Amino acid sequence: MKLKYEIDPNDAIAFFQRVVTDAFEFLVTDYGFSHTSTEIELDWDDSEICIITYRNSVCEITPAYQRSGNFVSCGLARLERSPDGFPEEAEVYDIDYLIKVRCPDKMEDQQFEKNSAEDIVRIINTYADVLKVYGRDLFVGDRELFRELLSVRETEQKEAFENGAVLMITDETGETKFYRDDDSRKDSM
Repeated sequence: MKLKYEIDPNDAIAFFQRVVTDAFEFLVTDYGFSHTSTEIELDWDDSEICIITYRNSVCEITPAYQRSGNFVSCGLARLERSPDGFPEEAEVYDIDYLIKVRCPDKMEDQQFEKNSAEDIVRIINTYADVLKVYGRDLFVGDRELFRELLSVRETEQKEAFENGAVLMITDETGETKFYRDDDSRKDSM
């Protein structure tokens, strides 16, 4: 596969931003979203996370890249008006929940080799394709779809607890992960 971009190993975040800008442009041109922000934050282990936010009046889409963990994700949020009239997140899910509900055959492993341009492009393009085909209900704030996403998340949480999960960690996209007592990640926190 010939890549449209070259990746500089020292600037994977800029590469991620270019790929997301191209892949998610349809949100702006076809669905009236605005690119509201691009933020670089530090995670709990001081690694850089790039979060790009697209928003319309009822929905927010947030592709993110964690540099040290080589992790690509995409958050989905239903927005509601706050008492002061500004939109705020009412529900937040990882795009994996949409994939599980609408197209489970498209589940992607989000971990990849360090600075792998091919994997970043593949994952971001998969997320954009999923949103193009299955995201229209999100873009208008369809509460039924959000109920389906909540149901999948609650089922996963219940199964995790039944299987002995004891630690819940919710990331910046709203996805909750469960870790057992013997999980090494828990010890590093």
